[in-house]
Amino acid sequence: MTARVQTKHDLHIQQEVLREMNWDTRVEDQEITVAVVDGIVSLTGVTDSYAKKLAAQDAAHRVAGVLDVVNDIQVRIPRGKARSDTEIAKAVRSALEWDVWVPEERIKSTVSDGWVTLEGEVEILRERADAERTIRRLAGVCGVTNKIEVRPPNVAAEDLRE
Repeated sequence: MTARVQTKHDLHIQQEVLREMNWDTRVEDQEITVAVVDGIVSLTGVTDSYAKKLAAQDAAHRVAGVLDVVNDIQVRIPRGKARSDTEIAKAVRSALEWDVWVPEERIKSTVSDGWVTLEGEVEILRERADAERTIRRLAGVCGVTNKIEVRPPNVAAEDLRE
């Protein structure tokens, strides 16, 4: 098996991703390692919040020439900032209730070791995305699985004709 030599193009992308992460104040780039192979960026390291993990991913995607991003950044909440699953569940419910764009009564959450799973049904794709966006920056959240289904309301043929 031969080792692949990193191309100049990949090195340029790597430098640009590192610059973008340095520019983005939400990312603590000293915690994250960036590798690039054939335009695919791999992010590794440890961060103290899910929001920072996603911010690093977003920064990488903003760079021209990046085809895909592999986000292997681990989220480790420091002991002093750790929240119990019960506290996280309460925060999730409160955040969903306070967001005017989220139909919170149709969404349920499950929290396990800081990982939040959202389930339920909404009528619009935006509502699904808004629900996830609302909770992914909460303290103590290590990750989100969004299983919310989008089911548009049935429209009568007569209504369409009008």
